Amino acid sequence: MESKSHKVSFITVNYNGIRHTENLLRTIFENDFSFDFEVIVVDNGSRINEFIQLLAHYPLIKGVYLHENLGFAGGNNRAIQQANGDYLYFINNDTLLPDDAGSQIESMINFCSAHPQVGGLSPKIMYAVPENLIQFAGSSPLSAITLRNQQLGYRELDQGQYDQIRQIPYFHGAACLFLKM
Repeated sequence: MESKSHKVSFITVNYNGIRHTENLLRTIFENDFSFDFEVIVVDNGSRINEFIQLLAHYPLIKGVYLHENLGFAGGNNRAIQQANGDYLYFINNDTLLPDDAGSQIESMINFCSAHPQVGGLSPKIMYAVPENLIQFAGSSPLSAITLRNQQLGYRELDQGQYDQIRQIPYFHGAACLFLKM
């Protein structure tokens, strides 16, 4: 069997959120990706070992149960140690992949391949309910005066106005893709 062009490591951190994580895993495994992928789940100190329960339902996942909560960054860093993908796709456990995630991620990979100076990408993030409502489409730089920025597209109806890849100063922690270094 011929290997696909790229491998993506989906990384998520769980903390007492097995239902959310199960929903995320369902959307990952139900997608028909044109690339190889692996899924890494770090259970970041849940009251009980939810990783073992997730593994029983999704035997293809990798990961670990941590007895101590290492925080969001610590959990992700632990997952990176297990990642074998060319690309790391960090995704919050309460986030769902859309049905067309495969083509979206492939577009992100192609963009990164064509633009090696790009450090990573965050996709447009939509609310599950109501449909067609944008949560994140980028952000403005911090104001030198107020040290605040604005979220692009926040609570706007999606009419394709943010369908083009654009440079933004910050990634959204709910979903972002990086080339593994």
